Amino acid sequence: MVVESHEISLPQMSAGMVRLKGERRSSEEEMKQLVVAFSDFMQDSIVPLLKYLDGKQKKYAILKESGFYVELIRSRTHIKQAAVVKTAGEMKRECAEATAKEREEQLQANKMEYKVLRLNLAKEKKLRMEEKLRSKDLRREIVAMKIKRMELRKSIGSRTEAHNKELQCANELSLSLAEHMKKHEVELAS
Repeated sequence: MVVESHEISLPQMSAGMVRLKGERRSSEEEMKQLVVAFSDFMQDSIVPLLKYLDGKQKKYAILKESGFYVELIRSRTHIKQAAVVKTAGEMKRECAEATAKEREEQLQANKMEYKVLRLNLAKEKKLRMEEKLRSKDLRREIVAMKIKRMELRKSIGSRTEAHNKELQCANELSLSLAEHMKKHEVELAS
C-alpha cells in the first residue's frame, strides 16, 4: 500500500554561487559547496522521509527504537561528510605533492639546461682561446716572413752589386783583351 504524504518535501538542490567566466574556484570552495549541498539534501529530503517512516513504525507497532533510522542516516551523513573533508584534504595534499613534483622536474630541467649551456660556454671559450693562439702564431709567422723577405732583398741587393762589379771587371778585361788582340794582330801584320 502506497501512501502519499503532503508533509514530505521533494529533494532540492541549492544553486550555489554565481561566478563570472573569468573567475576560478579553488578546490576548497568546490568541496565546501559540495558538503553544504549534500548536507542540505540530506536535511531537506531524506531526514523528513525517515521521520515519516519512524512515525509509520510507531503506528504499526514495530519494536524498534524511535528515531533509529534518523540517527542511522545522520551518522552515515557525518561519516560521508568526514570522508569528503578527508578526501578534500587528501586532494589538497596530492595537489601540493604534484605541484612540488612539477617544480622539482622543472628545477631538474633547468639544471640540465644550465649544465648544457655551461658546457657549450666552456667549449666556446676553448675555441676562442685556440683561435687567439692561432692568430698569434700567424702574426709571428708573418713577422718572421717579413724579416726573411727584407733579409733576402738585402742579400739580393748586395749580390746584385757584387755581380755588377764582377760584370764590370769582366767587361774591362774583355775590352783589355780586345785591345791586346788588336795590338797583337798589328804587330803580327807588321
